[in-house]
Amino acid sequence: MFDDLDDDDDIDLLPEEQTIDEDDRKRGTNKPDIGELLSTAMKSDMSAAIHKHSQAAVTQQHPQRGLHRQYSAPLSRKRSTRSSTRSQLSAAFSAPPTIDEHDVRSVRIQEEPETEEEPLPGTSKDEDFSELTETKDTIGRKILQMLLFIWAFIESSMISLTNFLNKYSRDYRYVLKVLSKEKKILKEKTAYSVGLRVGPGQMWHPAGSYHSLLRQSMKTSPTPSIIHPEVEELSQYDQPTIVRLLLAIWYIVMSRSEILCYSVIFLNQMKTSTLITLPLPMMVFFWGSLTIPRPSKTFWVTIIAYTEAIVLLKCIFQFDILQGGSSALNNVDSGPLMPTKLLGLYRKEAYAMWDLILLLVVFFHRVMLKSLGIWTTSPPTTVAILSGGEYRLEDGHLIPICSSSPKTDSDNTEHDTPNSAAKSQNRSKPSSGRSSPGGEIVSVEVKKEVPFRYYSKTVQMGFAKYGDGFKTWLHQLLDPTSRVAADVYSLMFLCDFINFFVILFGYSSFGAQQDGGVSSYLEDNRVPVLFLFMLILQFMLIVIDRGIYLRKNILAKIIFQFLQIILLHIWLFIVFPVITGSKCNTVLPPQIYYMVKCFYLLLSAYQIRCGYPTRILGNFLCKGYGYVNMFCFRGFMLVPFLFELRTCMDWMWTETSMTVFDWIKMEDIFAHIFLLKCQRHAEDEFPQPRGEKKNPIPKYLMGGAMLAVIIGIIWFPLVFFSLGNAVGETNVPYDVTLEIRIGPYEPIYRMSAQSNSIYSFKPHQLDQLRMIYNNIKSSGTFINNYEAADIAAVKLSIDSGNIWGISPPDRKRMVAEINSTNPVQVRLDYKISHQTSKPEDTGIIRKGIAITLPAETEDRTNLLKMLEGQPAEPVLLQYLLPKFIKVTNRGTAEPVQELMLPKPDEKAAFLRNITTNLNKTGEEEWWRIREECNDTNFELFLKDLPYQDCSNSIILYTFNDKVFPPTLEFISGGGIIGLYTTLVLVASRVLRGFFADQCGKIMFEDLPNVDRVLQLCLDIYLVREACEFALEEDLFAKLVFLFRSPETLIKWTRPKEELADDEDDEDPEGGAGDH
Repeated sequence: MFDDLDDDDDIDLLPEEQTIDEDDRKRGTNKPDIGELLSTAMKSDMSAAIHKHSQAAVTQQHPQRGLHRQYSAPLSRKRSTRSSTRSQLSAAFSAPPTIDEHDVRSVRIQEEPETEEEPLPGTSKDEDFSELTETKDTIGRKILQMLLFIWAFIESSMISLTNFLNKYSRDYRYVLKVLSKEKKILKEKTAYSVGLRVGPGQMWHPAGSYHSLLRQSMKTSPTPSIIHPEVEELSQYDQPTIVRLLLAIWYIVMSRSEILCYSVIFLNQMKTSTLITLPLPMMVFFWGSLTIPRPSKTFWVTIIAYTEAIVLLKCIFQFDILQGGSSALNNVDSGPLMPTKLLGLYRKEAYAMWDLILLLVVFFHRVMLKSLGIWTTSPPTTVAILSGGEYRLEDGHLIPICSSSPKTDSDNTEHDTPNSAAKSQNRSKPSSGRSSPGGEIVSVEVKKEVPFRYYSKTVQMGFAKYGDGFKTWLHQLLDPTSRVAADVYSLMFLCDFINFFVILFGYSSFGAQQDGGVSSYLEDNRVPVLFLFMLILQFMLIVIDRGIYLRKNILAKIIFQFLQIILLHIWLFIVFPVITGSKCNTVLPPQIYYMVKCFYLLLSAYQIRCGYPTRILGNFLCKGYGYVNMFCFRGFMLVPFLFELRTCMDWMWTETSMTVFDWIKMEDIFAHIFLLKCQRHAEDEFPQPRGEKKNPIPKYLMGGAMLAVIIGIIWFPLVFFSLGNAVGETNVPYDVTLEIRIGPYEPIYRMSAQSNSIYSFKPHQLDQLRMIYNNIKSSGTFINNYEAADIAAVKLSIDSGNIWGISPPDRKRMVAEINSTNPVQVRLDYKISHQTSKPEDTGIIRKGIAITLPAETEDRTNLLKMLEGQPAEPVLLQYLLPKFIKVTNRGTAEPVQELMLPKPDEKAAFLRNITTNLNKTGEEEWWRIREECNDTNFELFLKDLPYQDCSNSIILYTFNDKVFPPTLEFISGGGIIGLYTTLVLVASRVLRGFFADQCGKIMFEDLPNVDRVLQLCLDIYLVREACEFALEEDLFAKLVFLFRSPETLIKWTRPKEELADDEDDEDPEGGAGDH
């Protein structure tokens, strides 16, 4: 009924009658879909694709031309790049319409009518002339051509989506069209309007049945074809593309309205997360989705009745009907473990919104079923009880002989129709009978029995009745003859695969800990036990499902299905609130998991209803040989351990005579041959003419991409770190601490500056800094590496933040050491704290600078006087204070040498002199330090710096590297050398595998025709599924021999045109025994 017309059929005129499938294909696909448009654009050019799309649009606007005899389209020459868009599009509106052939390689030329006509614009003559007069394309024409192609691409995408949706609603549309036609015939050709009203509701019914009326109409007048409808004034194929897409969406919704109902039921359960709505999805999974062939009317009536009861209960509980429980009802913020919260019977706004939406959708589905005539069911016929007496059997009816019986019978059946009374009499069984000339006489005897005498037997019969229904249902699920096999395992695997990543990245939403999730686990190098258990459990579900699929065990699948349904709902709607203290609808990951799992269970139920296919041949990605299949299969092969896991599981759970090593060889050979078949298919689709130079567009696209990848790998580490300022985040220190101590004794100065004493530069201050060092190139280069926000001025007090609390014994030892002839060490330590993206890095940088005070100097004498309490000049500490500090994200903080001159000493380029003196007030002592501000560097540079204050503060300047975001830290963590080692060297070895050692692969990769080898692999799969293990061994040995014998492999893989010469050659069966 739905068979397509073959592409090779020689169709000269469109047939008068077609099936609906052919009608969709012929009338609904005048314009090219997305695949045809892109194929035309890649095979020729963009102009040809636009031309084809425009020509199809003209044909669709004038569909009557499609009924004419087909003409051969003018052979278009390859246009030069100078051809104008106007001339290329002009033929679309002037060329005679044609009917596109499916096979683009076959051209069928038929003679045109012999009438003399003037050449139309767009014919070959005009095209030849136009090629001589065409002007160079302008930018405006190129833009117009690009816009036309974009519009053609959008329209082709809508056509492809329309065709995809129509494919799944084709059966529904066919049935709907046939029913509509039959209803029209019934109403126009029969006495359908004659009827009567029956029953207490006075419902109108036609006088005759549908079949009797239809037979009567067929006797009177012939009926037109039902399958091929008459041409309407404005059919859906004459509508614009967007309208056809909307119609396709509408038809797919009507044809799959039960899926819509299921989805709303799942959404209702997910959004409410209550126990009162839990029976709805349970009925779907245990009843509706497993009913063959479709859910019964009883199921939908039960759904409607239960939903209405839920709405009624929720409405009742919106009032304070429970004494003493009004506070619990009104407190919406109460815990989720309260009985009213668990049940869903509490006061809230929009309490029945999802339930009413569910009712609306189910009633919509009810209308769809009624329109198809599968909602009504035959009600059970009640048999009338006959009174005792004698009856005469005439024409299958019991007629009472005495006068009393008819009155009793009429009293018992006065509310029944005559037909029902006759049927009830026919079902009566006589207790005795005797023959008579007028017919058979039946005697009926009525006895009165005790009501509870047969109670136990009645209960047994009731259990047997419903038990037989369950046995029948289970028998239908297990009986392979009552279903048409289907294979939806790939979609089921996709659902489980998605849920695996939902658990992986959203685990924190499934527990009570609410920590950072998998990212924090990786940073802390820890894995929670519950997280590991959930991942392993989800992984084992995938493995078990794969094993059941390979074993084709329906009973195991049913048990596995029921266990998943029960455990899923117990976990999410009972255990989850207990563990987390909140419902599962408060966070997103559990909702995604539940919805995806529900669709998985629907697919699983569909698989149970249809049964597993008899033969499971190969990977579902290998059903075609296009670019999509090739790239998807390559991606499948690149996933770590996926191919190995699939190979191991397939060998374990598939009946075979191969060893595991032979199985691995077989799978590897098939994967290799399949990829070669995809390449040969691409070469056939886009052939390269012999002796012509390669098109520059693919050369520049492919070569440019490869060149960009190689150059990018070589220079990526340097570019990445060079552009770190563009992608990094500003990282100004939040704490700077300065400490000075003399010898090993108590520090004489300690001061810290926090965020309120650390000032980031503004853009105008950065400009001021650049102007100061404008004449020094090295300084300007250093400053240009930073932005204004990356430079900070740290302001420290000249007075120590702590009272000098040295103990008297230490003070005596310090005085003695300074008074000695030994050198005294003075040390300055600074600590810088900043943010870091490395979890192992604390972000605290410590650095120290030490100088030595020689003996018998003026500074040591002044220091000794200060300690002894005598008046003294400040002590000069030369080259101790770092003025400019470079803070890197590698954990270093070194003084900068580019911003000061090395005068009068080399150390003056990065360190400053300070003076210190001891202050005393009563018994408290503290030290004060000052920067020396009378040198050359200060006069030339430092006095004009922003925030500079030599008299009241100590000013330090930090130049801070940007810190990489945490997402890029794994790349920048090892530095430039580490990145070069891990990326460049490894990538170079991988690329070398593509560019080198190709000579050894020529034998097995440059096979011109792999169809016979691929067919041999498929034959091995076929005989394995048929349990012909001896033949499986022979064919595998034959396959191995092919790869052992280069001569035989060359013979088997010759092009198709050369195979005809080798038809008499023997197959390499003789070498099979060498395996």
